[in-house]
Amino acid sequence: MHETLQGVRRFHEQDVEIKIRFYLRDVSRTVVYNSNFDLYTSPAANWRDTYFSFMAPSPPKVEELPEVCRDI
Repeated sequence: MHETLQGVRRFHEQDVEIKIRFYLRDVSRTVVYNSNFDLYTSPAANWRDTYFSFMAPSPPKVEELPEVCRDI
């Protein structure tokens, strides 16, 4: 768990130019980075950056993951 948290921290500490490649609002994707993920469904804005990846039942290909998270 510690390594996972460190990987997410490394992702968020990257330059915006690197993170923007993962910025999507399409939650059907396996790897997504966005802000205020419930922007259109929540009664109030909840501004925060979020990175998530679905690992089950089918994990994403290694190339789809951010480079700083691939080793975890």
